[in-house]
Amino acid sequence: MKNIAIGVSLHNGAQTIKRCLDSIMRQGCLSSQISIVIGDDNSTDNWKEVCKDILELENVIVLRLNNNNVSKTRNDINKYIVDNIPDVCLIGRLDADDEFAGDDVIHQIEE
Repeated sequence: MKNIAIGVSLHNGAQTIKRCLDSIMRQGCLSSQISIVIGDDNSTDNWKEVCKDILELENVIVLRLNNNNVSKTRNDINKYIVDNIPDVCLIGRLDADDEFAGDDVIHQIEE
């Protein structure tokens, strides 16, 4: 099965990360499996508590990073995806304060 990987860069995003992750999890009608890679760049807030249920899923990976730079964090996420998730047909990116506009955005891209 093909994989779609969505990278999420994060620094102290407790106020927004849950909406972001929920919008990824709601994507439907997919022919591929979704993997979520969260790049936590030195967060000091309680973001993990806010989305604890999602972090327990096996398709969610958290990278602990020490970049203090969103561009480097995005690059580290992409490198992790390329090196560690097999059969990736699509890599997407959201920041912790982004969310998909609807529940079929990835399906439309797949089409």
